[in-house]
Amino acid sequence: MLDGTTHLPHHIRVQWEAYKASLHKIEEIQIRRCISPAASKRITLHGFGDASEKAYAAAVYVKAEQSQGSPVISLVAAKTKVAPVKTVTLPRLELCGAVLVTKLLKTVQESLKMKIE
Repeated sequence: MLDGTTHLPHHIRVQWEAYKASLHKIEEIQIRRCISPAASKRITLHGFGDASEKAYAAAVYVKAEQSQGSPVISLVAAKTKVAPVKTVTLPRLELCGAVLVTKLLKTVQESLKMKIE
């Protein structure tokens, strides 16, 4: 082009337009954030971690057992880290994920002022 601009290839432009058109759906996403210990018979934290050669991650969920009805399970926190540039074995990265879960569980437990049983 003479004006110095370039156009996207057709297949990329089509993907972009589809993505842009679907952005309004983000308003439909609902994440329950209220954790009410008073209304719950028992609250437990559950941590999960995983790793790959590129990254490792942790997620913490809270399970609130109601006096009546089914338990309410909500995502409380999640954290990811990129694997080091230096080659590290997958078992080592899994251990890094486990450490990340442990630290995240401790942070959530302290934030919610929960006692460890």
